[in-house]
Amino acid sequence: VLPRERRDASVAGGGASGAAEVYRRRRANLRVLVAEDDATLRWVIGRQLDRLGCATRVVEDGAAALAEWSGNPGVWDLIITDWHMPRLDGLGLVRALRESGRDHPPVIMLTASGMPEEIETARQAGVRQVLVKPVQLDGLAAALVAA
Repeated sequence: VLPRERRDASVAGGGASGAAEVYRRRRANLRVLVAEDDATLRWVIGRQLDRLGCATRVVEDGAAALAEWSGNPGVWDLIITDWHMPRLDGLGLVRALRESGRDHPPVIMLTASGMPEEIETARQAGVRQVLVKPVQLDGLAAALVAA
């Protein structure tokens, strides 16, 4: 576990290492659509993605993400979605993307749970990767590289 100052720095804009640096060198400028219902987590993930050089649009739920993706085909390289949200949750978003019959970007799912059954359900639905909150900058960067 990192000391508190280092954890805060990695989230709020301080120094980064490891996967974050590798990501910045290899995949900067990725266009990422994020669906997250918690305002604080929207800010944190948006800030992390900004630090990694990504162009982002952060929306409040899966329904807004689906509308953004549908209205702007081909714009997004990756979708990051929370699992549990009102209106349309992350799993519902993934299913809607698949049912559209159109090509869609890979999806990374965020969850506070991390239960093996949930992770397996997400993967069977077509989720590329599942990250357990809170997500540190290096963990996010590693997921982006793998996506």
